[in-house]
Amino acid sequence: MAIERGASLISAYFPSFTNDVLGVYNKDFNQVFRNARAIKAYIKPNSKVMDHPIEDGSVISDHSIFNPIEIELLLILSDSDYRDVYEEIENIYENRELVTVKTFASSYENQVIYDISHEESKDLFDALSMTMKLRQVLFVKPQFSTAPKNPKNSRTVDRGTQIAKPKESGIIEIKNYFSGKK
Repeated sequence: MAIERGASLISAYFPSFTNDVLGVYNKDFNQVFRNARAIKAYIKPNSKVMDHPIEDGSVISDHSIFNPIEIELLLILSDSDYRDVYEEIENIYENRELVTVKTFASSYENQVIYDISHEESKDLFDALSMTMKLRQVLFVKPQFSTAPKNPKNSRTVDRGTQIAKPKESGIIEIKNYFSGKK
């Protein structure tokens, strides 16, 4: 009873303590799988440094590239509706829908769910524990230019319509060669 009063006091004075750690939103920015309680979120932004060996045996690093951001969510699905919530998560996973993950620190757009591992244990009673992994999808804008119109830069020459000559058989070619009709 004292615990319940303490929890209600905390939620009254500090409403952010009772909020989820994060929210997951679809393309229309509607929250999805609202009844899955996020316990922890691991955000993994990282980059790859490009190393190159040189003649004296040492290595130089000249630049780095950013890898897609990965997120790992630890979720608890409650006993009252975990089948419906799990089905919703499965549908988003199977349809490869892009979602946005919003945390206290930032928002991470264009995330695709690539792993929905879950644990079923008697220790959790009727709840379901899930580890969801997401990875950012990076889109590249194509860069192209028009081909030059200078004929010198062209690989082919317009020679008009060409009519192919029928090729003679090998025997006729040999006969013509020995008869002097090359």
